Amino acid sequence: MPFLLRTVLFILFLSDAIYSEELCEGVQVKDLDELNFSETEKRLVCGDEKLSAWAKIPAYQAKFHIKSFLQSRGYLSPNVQITNNTLKVDPGKIHTLKNIRLMPSELIEAKRIEEGMIPLYRDLPITPKLLDQVESGIVEQLRENSYACAKAQALIFTNGEEVIVQAAKLDRYKFGEVELELDEADVLPEAMKRFYPFEAEQGFNSKLLALVEKRVVRSGVAQATFFIEGCKNAKLSLSQGFIWGPPRVLRFGVGASTELGPMLRASWSNNRYKNMASKLSAKIEASFRQQVLELKSDYYHWEGHPRRSVLTELEISRENQNDFEEVKLELGSGLKWGLDSVRRFWSWSVGPKFTQGFYNSDFEEDSKSFEAISISAGVKTLSHDYELYDFHPQQGSSFFAQVEHRPRELGFDNTLSRLGSGGTIVGKLFSSGRGVVVGAVRFLAQTGLVDDTVDLEDLPPSVKYYGGGSNDLRGFQLKSRPKNDGLGALSKLLVKTELRKTHFFNPALEGFLFYDSARFGERSLEISNQTYHSPGVGIRWMSPIGLAQFYYSQAITTSPTEQSDELFYAGLGGEF
Repeated sequence: MPFLLRTVLFILFLSDAIYSEELCEGVQVKDLDELNFSETEKRLVCGDEKLSAWAKIPAYQAKFHIKSFLQSRGYLSPNVQITNNTLKVDPGKIHTLKNIRLMPSELIEAKRIEEGMIPLYRDLPITPKLLDQVESGIVEQLRENSYACAKAQALIFTNGEEVIVQAAKLDRYKFGEVELELDEADVLPEAMKRFYPFEAEQGFNSKLLALVEKRVVRSGVAQATFFIEGCKNAKLSLSQGFIWGPPRVLRFGVGASTELGPMLRASWSNNRYKNMASKLSAKIEASFRQQVLELKSDYYHWEGHPRRSVLTELEISRENQNDFEEVKLELGSGLKWGLDSVRRFWSWSVGPKFTQGFYNSDFEEDSKSFEAISISAGVKTLSHDYELYDFHPQQGSSFFAQVEHRPRELGFDNTLSRLGSGGTIVGKLFSSGRGVVVGAVRFLAQTGLVDDTVDLEDLPPSVKYYGGGSNDLRGFQLKSRPKNDGLGALSKLLVKTELRKTHFFNPALEGFLFYDSARFGERSLEISNQTYHSPGVGIRWMSPIGLAQFYYSQAITTSPTEQSDELFYAGLGGEF
């Protein structure tokens, strides 16, 4: 046998050996076991004998389908041949993403956008779905930088590891005036202006449109809202539509935690009261520890000042802690107003409040009554990044300051002024796998100014400070510190720190480490040297019904002697 003929036969037999793994009759696939085709995919390539119309798939059609299936797994250049009505498939290798390059390179934001996108997709198989995600992610980044109508197309570079994204329509726009579609609701256009964190002459930022949507939905004014954008020459047209829903809403909720036991909640609200979309609401909450009835009116009266309202609240509550019990009624009314700066929302409030109630503690079991008229004022500010999160923010900051004065001349047993301020700072530190590591710090400083002759037992629990609980000093039972038979404290310092890992094996899970510490003082503006420490570890689950968290913590008390305990918590809700 001539040498050339033997060589040809060897190649043919070798080819058959390479493609010897059959997906079905007439379809040979190299490394078939690694591909894990689904039953649906197999039917689209091999046909289905039970259905006469699908009994035999034409080779060209099977070739198209199998190439699509392989590319969806990251095999960018499969070799698919049809030989004697047999489909022979060599998938080749999986291409993973190593780099993203945004064009044109002279774009000012290109480098920053690249640095933010690459860690999210590095080492993932390059698939059509991933390319779509890269395109949409870059478009969103551009839209946050005034490029309202930006487009992007992702292309794979010849090495199969770098994705080049070509951006287009890179004209910068301002917001301009928003056209409101209010036909179906008796609401004035001025009422909606309180939700806008931007001015007409401000550069376009899609994040701020998302913030408007969240503010409207959270307020209950509408069930949903959306923006329609149009780009014509150098001007952006922007209109806002609404899905209104009924103005009156009745809600019920149940939950549980190891801290409060079973929890029940019922609420009613009229979210579009009169044409400035004021709000009337009623809420009942009950658990083993706390029971609350709250009636509230947030009335927007001034059309020319849509961010100004009169807030009136009536609250009847009972709190039953391990060391004390208090029942009280509070009725307050005051002026509330807010504004947006470039990156933050600010709100102020001031007004009088009447309080009446009674209490007892382990220190003194006989009930004592109290009543007072006070003046309170406060300021609060949140960054827009912080406000964008529906719960559990991962970026931004929030700060507040509050003052309350209860003069003896207006009914309180002793003149008392309460001062408090605090804040939360949250930031993404670095990427880790598919998620990010988030750092968070929260601090709180509070004190009550009262004459030195006044004893702690002569003050109701609601004007004193306590520590412990899932939203406070996490290693200790709810409001169990300082440990002085429920007398509480007149001064408090709290610092909470936390490291979080998002996408903890699953996109809905978050692992976290924390360290909380606090000190208290039994006199005004004084802090003892006794420190309460709470190191711990936990997991949060962003479940379909809300945030659920589980953590284990040590409870360590220092000075005069060190004591330690431990606590496990499981429950729905909670905040850092």
